[in-house]
Amino acid sequence: MASELLAMANNPCRLTAAVLAACTCLPLIASACVRDEPATYLPRAGTWTYAEQSVVRNSCDDSLLPDPLMTVAIDDPVDDQFQIEVGTKDVICEIDGTEFYCGDYLAFSGGVDGFDATVQIVVTWDGEFSSSTEADGNELTSITCTGEDCNLLKDLPCSRDATFTAEFFN
Repeated sequence: MASELLAMANNPCRLTAAVLAACTCLPLIASACVRDEPATYLPRAGTWTYAEQSVVRNSCDDSLLPDPLMTVAIDDPVDDQFQIEVGTKDVICEIDGTEFYCGDYLAFSGGVDGFDATVQIVVTWDGEFSSSTEADGNELTSITCTGEDCNLLKDLPCSRDATFTAEFFN
């Protein structure tokens, strides 16, 4: 490899051709990985019902998981994004065509009394809108622990992946 690079450096025509090829191909490769379609359906603002459909995978003790959502509030649907209100926190979601992805939502972070252990529960949602009032997708919940005593919590880290449906309510 080094000898090939040295040969190219000594031959300006080959080096120029290699640089041009890289400059021409890289934008094509990068654009193939980035999809940015306008939102096909912009979700209606308001209250949505949320129903878990099935558990795809679960390595967590169910007693560690937060209670499932029953309703969510969608705010500020504009252009290619919307916000989900979860308690006092907002989660920003991006829309690409019919698909959406919501950033990490820190559902819980706290220490375990008497131990050097901090547990975090992070939830993400992604899915697809079939209209401006209906969606389905996946909810991924990840539970992690940091600290010297985390080895005492035998079931961590763990994760749970479940499918859901959501419908505009009012």
